[in-house]
Amino acid sequence: MKPFNPLNYLKIRSKFTLFLVVPLSVILFFSMLNIEQKYSQLKNIQATERYIGISLKLADLVHELQKERGFSAGFLGSHKALFKAELSQQRLQTDKQLKQFSDSLSHFNLAESNYELKKVFLPVVEHIQLLTDVRSKVNDGYPKDTFAYYSKGNATIITLIQFMQVVSDDNLLSRQSNAYSSLLWLQEYMGQERGSLSGVFAKNRITPALLLDVSAYIRNQEKSLRDFSVIGTAEQQRLLAEKFAHPLNDEVIKLRHTAIEHASRLNLLNQIQQVVGYTGLIHDFKNYVIRG
Repeated sequence: MKPFNPLNYLKIRSKFTLFLVVPLSVILFFSMLNIEQKYSQLKNIQATERYIGISLKLADLVHELQKERGFSAGFLGSHKALFKAELSQQRLQTDKQLKQFSDSLSHFNLAESNYELKKVFLPVVEHIQLLTDVRSKVNDGYPKDTFAYYSKGNATIITLIQFMQVVSDDNLLSRQSNAYSSLLWLQEYMGQERGSLSGVFAKNRITPALLLDVSAYIRNQEKSLRDFSVIGTAEQQRLLAEKFAHPLNDEVIKLRHTAIEHASRLNLLNQIQQVVGYTGLIHDFKNYVIRG
């Protein structure tokens, strides 16, 4: 007796349909799986674009805060006799960048549904909210913790940018992100040195503690340059070398030596006004790296 086979009782059309259903179901399953993976990749790309966009706004904000810190140091160091107009103008530039960051953050919050990701911006937002009070103290000639406020805020922002950098299987993208971070820290340490020297030149004196701070800023710059020499591409390193070949770099080196040697106040002030845009060289270059 032959074993029972239900297929024997099906019409040819039904058998044909059944034979098609199985492979089509398999194809459909893997197609849906592929679509889901592609959609996930698309979401990641969109998130990456949002992160990069807001990171660039944050980096621009850091740059303006660095310049405001330097002018504030000079203004306070001169007992409000110098840099008043420059500081006022710089605050307008900082406020303009703050507005752009605020707008970008609003768009980010609308596009991003992950509440945990939104919370990472809170330390920066809370720190920025103190800026009005800090400026009032500077206007009143109250220097305590002013320099530290700007430095802490910039460090918070740079750390946030590093946090937002996407961990990618793309080695080039990861390398670009790390190179960008090195340049951000390099720019900050250069800004700290410039701001400290601005205060020194305005006061025409340097304390042992401040000298140690300046030395630390220089060592940190050297570390960031070493990091970049390992991470940056050959072309990026060549372009950075061109930036450092700019005459302003030589001026900063001279100012370092002059600060230690307690050179005359008037000459120092004339020179510091020439190198106020020193970190702008690195600011422009690091933006090239992240976009390149």
